[in-house]
Amino acid sequence: SDKISKEDKFMDFRFDWEAAEVTGTVNDQEIAFPLDGQVHDRVSVQYELMLDLLNNRESAEYALLDDDELKVLAISKLGEKEVKVPYGKFEAIGIQHRKKKIGSKKVSSRVTTLWLVEELDYLPVLIEQHRDGKLAMRAVLTNYTPFEEPQQVVQSD
Repeated sequence: SDKISKEDKFMDFRFDWEAAEVTGTVNDQEIAFPLDGQVHDRVSVQYELMLDLLNNRESAEYALLDDDELKVLAISKLGEKEVKVPYGKFEAIGIQHRKKKIGSKKVSSRVTTLWLVEELDYLPVLIEQHRDGKLAMRAVLTNYTPFEEPQQVVQSD
């Protein structure tokens, strides 16, 4: 459910990796695309970016299913800076991304900037989206509870 774009949208995608296709709906419109390699939706691409940083992998672009189109998310690094948000003050790594249609050199006027913190496993603490050079959306980390793995119980004889 997308409530921050120009128009409200509801998207439901089903990725079938064995059949190499994605099917679903955007609002009431049915979609179907063949999958050629790894493709992400708007949420999973953020997790992939965090995972790549955790594993010291860099990618200049990611394949993205955006509404009813396959696009490329072009990535650029901004370097590091200190970022202060309600949750705290951190040294953060800046990543920017823009969408472009596959096969096109033209990029979107919408630029998303994420400030990710290594000590929080590259969780973004600040996200800003600019459209045509103007701030359209800003999100800051106000609260965070890390996931704790269950401890193993050791039985003694």
